[in-house]
Amino acid sequence: MSPDSENADLAIVRLGARSETSVVYTILGGPPEAPEGERDLDLHQAPLLLDALSAELAHGQSRTVILDLTPLLFADSAGLQAMVYIRQRLDANGRRLYVTGLGKSVLKVFQLMHLNRYIPVFQSVEEATAAAAASTAKGSPR
Repeated sequence: MSPDSENADLAIVRLGARSETSVVYTILGGPPEAPEGERDLDLHQAPLLLDALSAELAHGQSRTVILDLTPLLFADSAGLQAMVYIRQRLDANGRRLYVTGLGKSVLKVFQLMHLNRYIPVFQSVEEATAAAAASTAKGSPR
């Protein structure tokens, strides 16, 4: 693997908007050369996701982390397990995880695994951001 393709693999997450109440990360998935909307979060990409979010999980200050999954076409059990791990790490620090932009196949897997009961799902980043702000204003832990 060339250094350029190695660096492309590390670009699995794109930092978006950050506010006092929330921070948005777009999960790009892989393979990196695939166009958005045709990318996966799978056994190969899940560890990269956890590495990319490690600083946020350890030292982030925003009450809510929003993962925008719009670019993803597919997520396997390793990808879903990574999201559960992220939720657990955030919970341990009194923080929340919201996800947005689930395509049909990813949403179906979320529902089959009942993850939509464990991780709140929103249609858009804007909707999740508004929910995060409202929840923080109420002082709600989740």
